[in-house]
Amino acid sequence: MLSKVKYGLLLSLGEGERYMGRVMITFKLKELDNLFLDFIGVRVFELIVNNHLVKDIDFKNHRITLPKAFLKDGGKNEVLIKFESEYVHNSAGLHKFTDPVD
Repeated sequence: MLSKVKYGLLLSLGEGERYMGRVMITFKLKELDNLFLDFIGVRVFELIVNNHLVKDIDFKNHRITLPKAFLKDGGKNEVLIKFESEYVHNSAGLHKFTDPVD
């Protein structure tokens, strides 16, 4: 069970169809179990769990699996993710539009 979940998000929006970002997630974890994050993005560049760099990032089917070995059962956890994502055109995420007239 998770509690006291907080997110800090930093985005780098630029030209093109993709943008970069990083998110810091903190939470308290009770009862260590398989834990994953939903992420509809293109790529995860870096994953750090409680100051441990995850070398083999398990990111597939829009899920980032957090390694149990790096999680603190009953304590505060910090997860840092550096990622790349695409702008969307269906209102299910970050949208970018350039007015062709202006």
